[in-house]
Amino acid sequence: MQEKRIYFNFSDDRLDFVLSIYAEEIKKRYDWIILAAKELDEIHSNVRSLNAVEISTRAFRNSMDLIDNAMIIYRIVNGVGALSSERERVKERVRLLRERCPQIPDNPPNGLSKIRNDYEHFESRLDDWAVKDKRSNYIDMNVGPPTAIYSSDPNDINLRAYNNGILYFMNREIDLREVVAWARITTKATEALRNR
Repeated sequence: MQEKRIYFNFSDDRLDFVLSIYAEEIKKRYDWIILAAKELDEIHSNVRSLNAVEISTRAFRNSMDLIDNAMIIYRIVNGVGALSSERERVKERVRLLRERCPQIPDNPPNGLSKIRNDYEHFESRLDDWAVKDKRSNYIDMNVGPPTAIYSSDPNDINLRAYNNGILYFMNREIDLREVVAWARITTKATEALRNR
């Protein structure tokens, strides 16, 4: 038995059209993720022709573009982050999308939401560090192994580091290659909606 539609209560043809717009957005975001991933790969192949500021700027800008676009895909297919006033509508949309695209993975790579949340609340994370670290030590914009610069004080913070596809932020980490793979699977799962 099909659940009653409250918010998306229109014909199946119109519903397919509406859901195809979400599927198109997922594809656009995936395409942008691929562009960011390619730019990250180019950093490794052109490292000798770039200066340190260019390398770190490109690494972190593209890492954040990748994460931001992946989070939008995640919000479309899982409804995470919906405002309380929108939750029921979002829940219905997610249910309808998943009914038509049952191959959508349930969860994104571990840490995606947490790293995105930390970036979104960057100043708050800096406040936490500022009141805990009496020595005012921090490491930032490091491209290379996060252990290349060592600190024995657990209150010292590694704000941002990037190494071979892994983004470290506020002492958390995420493998961006896993994010790309998850986005590819999710995009593939919604392909039928784009082709209607």
